Amino acid sequence: MDMVLDIDISQFPQPLQAILHVIQVKGAIAAPAAFNAAMAWVYEQEEKYMPAYLIEEMDAIGAGVCSTLGSKCNVTEMTNTVRRLNMLPELIRMACTMFGAWGPATPTGKLTQIRALDFGSGPFSNYTILGVYRSKESDTQAFATIIYPGMVGAITGVSQSGIGISEKVWMTYDCNPSCLQPGHYDGEPDVFVLRDILQQSKTRQEAATYMQNAERTFAIFVGVGDYVSQRMDIVAYKEDSAVVYDDQTISQVTEMPVLDSVVYVDKHPQPSTDAKLPTALTDFYGQLDMSGSRSVVQYHQTGDQHIAMYDYGSHEMLLSVGRINEDGDYGPVGGDLSSWKAYNRPYLKFDLEALWQGL
Repeated sequence: MDMVLDIDISQFPQPLQAILHVIQVKGAIAAPAAFNAAMAWVYEQEEKYMPAYLIEEMDAIGAGVCSTLGSKCNVTEMTNTVRRLNMLPELIRMACTMFGAWGPATPTGKLTQIRALDFGSGPFSNYTILGVYRSKESDTQAFATIIYPGMVGAITGVSQSGIGISEKVWMTYDCNPSCLQPGHYDGEPDVFVLRDILQQSKTRQEAATYMQNAERTFAIFVGVGDYVSQRMDIVAYKEDSAVVYDDQTISQVTEMPVLDSVVYVDKHPQPSTDAKLPTALTDFYGQLDMSGSRSVVQYHQTGDQHIAMYDYGSHEMLLSVGRINEDGDYGPVGGDLSSWKAYNRPYLKFDLEALWQGL
C-alpha cells in the first residue's frame, strides 16, 4: 500500500492523473478503487497492441478461476480482474540489478546471468510462482518464468534453447518532473514484450531486433543472454529507441568501470555513483559462477523479492525468493527485518533439462 500511496502521478498522462489524484486527496481508503480504475484505463489504451495469445491466456485464467470457485463466480468480472492485474507493472516500477559474466570472468568460460528483483515490501513475495511453459508449436520453445498468480507477462525467465532475461526500470537522477524516462500507453506492455522474446527468440540478436521493432511504452533495461554466443547484452529500451550495449559500451549509460566480459547495471538510478557492485564483481572476477554471484548480490544487498541465476553451461538455475511477515516486512516481527530478503535466504537449484521434460 505504501508503494501505491507514494506513487509519483506526474509521470502519467492527464486522464490517469485525474484517476489517481483521489488517492492523494482521500488516502488509503480510496486507493483500491482508484488503482483498479487506473489499471482498467491502461488496459483499454494498450489492448490493441497486445498479442492475441496473451489476451486469450488472461481470459482462460479468469475462466479457470471461476471453474474452480463454482457458479457464484462471474466469469466476465473475473477475466476483467485478471486483465487489470496484468497492467500493474505499467504503473509501478521495479528497481533491480542485473549482470552477466562469461569468458575469463567465470571458472568455465560459460555465461552466468543474474536477475535480482528489488520491489520493496508488499504481498507479492509470498505468492511467487515458478511457471514452466511447454509448447508443441514450431515457432515457440519451452521456458521457465518467475511470476505471480494471474500474470501472463514476464519479468524473469530462461528458455530451453534460446535466451534468458533480466529486467530493471530505467530511472535517472534527473528528476524533473519525474525520475522515470518519458513514456506513454500507446504500445505493448513492457512485460508482454519480455514474454514474447522469452518464448520466441533464439538468440540475443533476435530479441534485440524484436524490441527495436516493438511498439514500446516505458523505459527499462533488459538483460538478454543466449546459449549460442554464451554472452549477454543489455538493451536500453525506451519509447523512442532500443539500443544494445555490451560489456565495453554499457558504461556510456551507467558511468561505471568497464570490466571485460562482464556487463552490468546496479539497482540505483543511472548513472550510478555506488561502487559496491563493480567492486564485488572485480573481487570475484574469474569466479563469477552462480556460487560467486551469490556473494556479489548479498554484498550489493540487491534482490529483496527474488533472485534468479542462469548457468548456460550446466543448464541449471538457482532461485531464491524473499518472504514477508504479516506487516509486509522481510523478517520476523521484532527481529531482523532484512533476514528474509531473497539475498539472505537459501537458494533452490533447478535442472533446466528436467523442467523442460516435466521431470
